[in-house]
Amino acid sequence: MLRFFKNFFSKKKASKVRVSVEKLSVSFGKKEIIKGLSFNVRRGQIYGIVGMSGSGKSTILKSIVNLVNWRGCVRGNGRYGYC
Repeated sequence: MLRFFKNFFSKKKASKVRVSVEKLSVSFGKKEIIKGLSFNVRRGQIYGIVGMSGSGKSTILKSIVNLVNWRGCVRGNGRYGYC
């Protein structure tokens, strides 16, 4: 199980979405590692990805920077991305 944490104690107000991930899915062979993950990373916020070994933390980050094959939609600053 993966968990996403963000800094709720930030004094800065979160503004624009910097990274938007929608319905991210990653499979290796027939094994689906990540299924339908969606989240937004906003400017001024701090996020963390926590999970057990082998739960897909690195795979999420690799898919965002297009290092592994994935399905879904990843956008940066609302202007560019892959869908």
